[in-house]
Amino acid sequence: MRTKARTRTFAITSLATLAAGTALAVSAPIVGELSLPGGDYWRQFVIDWDMFAVLFASLFAIMNPIIGVPMFVSMTEGRSVAVRHKLAVVTSGAVFAVLAIAAISGTQILALFAIGIPSFRIAGGIIVLLMGLTMLQASAAAPRSRESGDAETANADSQAICPLAIPLLAGPGAIATVILTCEGATRPCDYVTLAAVIIGMVALIYATLRAAVPIAKFLGSTGLMVVTRLIGMILAAIAIDMAVAGLKGAFPEIL
Repeated sequence: MRTKARTRTFAITSLATLAAGTALAVSAPIVGELSLPGGDYWRQFVIDWDMFAVLFASLFAIMNPIIGVPMFVSMTEGRSVAVRHKLAVVTSGAVFAVLAIAAISGTQILALFAIGIPSFRIAGGIIVLLMGLTMLQASAAAPRSRESGDAETANADSQAICPLAIPLLAGPGAIATVILTCEGATRPCDYVTLAAVIIGMVALIYATLRAAVPIAKFLGSTGLMVVTRLIGMILAAIAIDMAVAGLKGAFPEIL
């Protein structure tokens, strides 16, 4: 009974986290009208809710927490609840580290290799497009063979970081999106908003992995494929927009 209660709690937590992000986007006009103490100075550090909604939706489509459910369930099959919680924390922490590094030093890394932003947009668009096409052709993941003892534990820990966290969840598409957002940021609130989006996505990934088993049971193989292919179509559209923006920046005299 306790296991069933925990399972229901994790599923509700995952759905509540997603609903909270939607509620924040819906409440944007109301929050934007509130007056803040201390004058206009503090307004530049307030989250831009319009930007939050657009960026969160883009990262959600690119990172797609649901796509990690089959792999997480497979690599934690037969494990205790405590081990699953630990691996969920490891995966979420790795995703946060990758996105934080991209936000803090991504632009400097591009400058170090003399890579222009338009070129990076085009490359990012191609990568995201390939991800979308792969998701459109996705099939249900087959269970993996399991090892035993310490080797099995080490294998699961490594899989939580690679390939689950990198590049499945925090892949080139997500990294490119974060770097391009930082490059286009001109206000302090842009950086505050990006930080809020990253934290929100990491929290959603953690909640999804905590509820991976009930989610997999609820959706089933067919449901997971439907969700994956739907998000793949959205990814393809986002990729085209990124590539077009890069082409306009690289060839302004033509486009």
